[in-house]
Formats: sequence, C-alpha cells, structure tokens
Amino acid sequence: MPIWIVDPLGYYLAYTVKTDALIEAAVRSGVKHVIFSSTAAVYGEPEVMTLPEDRALNPINPYGRSKLMSEWMIADAARAHAFSYVI
Repeated sequence: MPIWIVDPLGYYLAYTVKTDALIEAAVRSGVKHVIFSSTAAVYGEPEVMTLPEDRALNPINPYGRSKLMSEWMIADAARAHAFSYVI
C-alpha cells in the first residue's frame, strides 16, 4: 500500500501546516519575496510529460493536494501582506 494511503495526514503536516508556519514567520519578519518549490503532482496524471503551467490543477493524492493547498496559502498571504512570490 502506498505511504500516502497509510499516512495522508503526514503529508498535510509536512507540507500544508509547516508552510503555514513558514509564511507566518516570513510575514512577521518582513520578508518581501518567496520562492516555493511545488510539484507536478498538483496536475494529477497527465497524458504528456511536458506540462504548461496553465494546465488544469487536479491532484489525485494527499501529497499533491497538500502542495496545492500550500500554493493557495502563499497566494492568499501574498495578497494580504504585500509580498511577491514565485511557485
């Protein structure tokens, strides 16, 4: 059984919860630029190997969903706290 089936909450802790803590610390410290390394897992199971960044998001497992949630949190925090970001 894949680990993401056995421990899905572990992915949310490792990526979503800890991304929240990182962004909160960055905002408190006045960080103005964030670079976030996400994953192609946010796109699901594509039929092709090369994906444009504007492809529809469709994560199929907790790993991809947790990374997508992190992307959304960063975007929301950037709008609220006036910092720039790249994902």
